[in-house]
Amino acid sequence: MNRLISLLIGLVLSGVQIANAQAPCSMQLSHPALDFGAYSADPWRAPLTFGPRRVQLQVQCAEPQSLRLHFDAPSVDGQRYRFGAGSLQVQVLSAQVDGQASRWSSGPDGADTLPSWRPGQPLQLVLPGRYLHLELEIEPTLDGHAAKVRDISLLRASGRFWLE
Repeated sequence: MNRLISLLIGLVLSGVQIANAQAPCSMQLSHPALDFGAYSADPWRAPLTFGPRRVQLQVQCAEPQSLRLHFDAPSVDGQRYRFGAGSLQVQVLSAQVDGQASRWSSGPDGADTLPSWRPGQPLQLVLPGRYLHLELEIEPTLDGHAAKVRDISLLRASGRFWLE
């Protein structure tokens, strides 16, 4: 007999902060809290995904400057962030600097990389500017072991964006 479980899923993206910026800047996040809802899941199906959610991050500075963003959150490994007993990935879908499409880099050598925002690696925009608009996709996943719970379980993650 398959036992169904319920999971309450939530993600809080908070603490938008400016640190060591060259000129005064402000940051705004479109959805500081994401709710992935309540799910009844078959614990034998793995992995369990909840569908991606999109958020927009906007940075506005008084003067043009190099834009280097960080996302601090507990990590599972070098690819994913912790999400309760599971993990989540943050993908960069698009970046615009001063209204123009821009390339970005998250590798240590400055080379373009895949659009995944990896733990511990800042996101460096190639061109300096005053206004940055990022579209991000956030998707949590639970493997089969993490989905095996006996009662309602609340899964949470939190993270903090900051500008260097």
